Formats: sequence, structure tokens, C-alpha cells
Amino acid sequence: MNWSTAGVLGAAIALGLAGSAATARAPAPNLCRPGEVVRFTCKAGAKVISFCGEAAGLRYRFGRPGKPELTYPAPGQAANFHYSSAAYSGGGEARVRFTNGAYEYIVYTALIAGDWNPDGTRDHDELDGVLVRKGGRNLANVRCTTSPENDLYVLGDDLPREDFNVDLER
Repeated sequence: MNWSTAGVLGAAIALGLAGSAATARAPAPNLCRPGEVVRFTCKAGAKVISFCGEAAGLRYRFGRPGKPELTYPAPGQAANFHYSSAAYSGGGEARVRFTNGAYEYIVYTALIAGDWNPDGTRDHDELDGVLVRKGGRNLANVRCTTSPENDLYVLGDDLPREDFNVDLER
């Protein structure tokens, strides 16, 4: 797997997701450790959702800054991440799914086209977060309260693909 910053930045620019170089902002909080690359991160209230890249692969963490409540895969545990995506008119959605015990986690990012404005521009809704399921039922949908740093789309080249098959019940 190639976790190069140049590759991630190049993909973000190609997708039109990178901000202006003149716009300076503080980095989003993340749960990645020193030496890991932030592949995706956002705040969800007082907690943080992060995907971190390391030599051994991808790692998911969820919890408060400095104190993750869930790390997947745990040390010695094999990772089982799957990627899916869908294109929408004026937007799209990407997801990374994994199962940990009896629980299924679907981390998602979506850009959904909204209404047209009089000036010809179009509003967009951005939805990001993690859906937690058990036994095929949705237990929680933890939404990001900040825009994510990076996005899930760039993980599509590194993870096994699967069908786009769960309604997030927006």
C-alpha cells in the first residue's frame, strides 16, 4: 500500500477537494500516532473519527483526543476493511466497512447536490460519520461535526471493493 502524502494530495486536487493554498487553518484533531499518516479524520462532538495509515496497513480509531475507545484492528488482529462508492449527480459517496465482533462499522463521506441558486451555482450537503450496526439493525449514526481532513475516496485504490448495500437513513 502506498501511503504517500503526495499521492493523497494529488488525488484531493484531482477531485477538487483541496482548499486554496492561501487559506490557512489548523489541522483537524486526529487519533493517529507519530509516524502514521492521517488518511481521514473529523470531529464528532467531543470525539474524533480517524483512519491512520502505517506500514502494516490501515487503522481505525474512535474516541476522545489522546484516549481512543476503539482501535481496529487491535494488535494481533487481522484487518478486514472493505470499500464501496457510488456516484450521484453533482456528488458522490464513499464508505469503508469493517466488522469487529458482533458489530459492523461503516465510515462514510458523502457530497449530495442540493438546490440551484439564482446565480447558477448549486448548494451541496456534506455528510460524514460512522454508522454502527448489529444484527443488520442500525444502532447509532455518529455524524461528523466538522468537515473531514482528507476523504475516504482515496482509500478505494488500497482496499478490497464491495457492493454499495446499506441505506444510511439520512
